[in-house]
Amino acid sequence: MIAQEKNDLTPEHFPYTRASALNIGNPPSWKKEKAMYTLRQTNRMTISVTDDEILDVKAIIDKSGIGCEPASAACWITKISVSGD
Repeated sequence: MIAQEKNDLTPEHFPYTRASALNIGNPPSWKKEKAMYTLRQTNRMTISVTDDEILDVKAIIDKSGIGCEPASAACWITKISVSGD
């Protein structure tokens, strides 16, 4: 799901994903100003991905012989979703 016009960041108190590197719903190092700057640089666009999408893309990357961790596959889903590739 792509969301436009996101104006605020909300911590996720009980995150769960098989992409364990993304299981941090309110990181202690989160600097809201830095995160909001990045959000503004992307025209306030956010994207949500499912575990199934992450694992499907991870399997494709793994078949290429490169391999990646699940959180890295989430980045490719974003590229595919935004570019339509």
